[in-house]
Amino acid sequence: MTETPLQVRLAEWLRDQSRRSLKMEYRVAGWKVDLAYPELKLGIEVDGPYHNKREQQSLDDQKEREIQREGWEVLRVTNDQVDNDLESVGRQILDAAYKRSKKRFAK
Repeated sequence: MTETPLQVRLAEWLRDQSRRSLKMEYRVAGWKVDLAYPELKLGIEVDGPYHNKREQQSLDDQKEREIQREGWEVLRVTNDQVDNDLESVGRQILDAAYKRSKKRFAK
């Protein structure tokens, strides 16, 4: 699977705002995460309408559980959120990244 235009748009915004290493289509626990900050174990999933289907939601839940077992946090945002409120979504992601970095270095 390849990146969607909204995933690319979000990634570009995040890269403009932060020096952290953001990866696209990153593999964790055998699953692909749309966007990831590997050093923070923070994954971002950008969900389109397809993710509203019951069978896809079940797969998404399984994927999230398996990724979390590896110590990762997964943030889910929708295409509509990225398209209509990019800055707010981006700020939420950067806030989560900051919190993860504080926890990581507090140990």
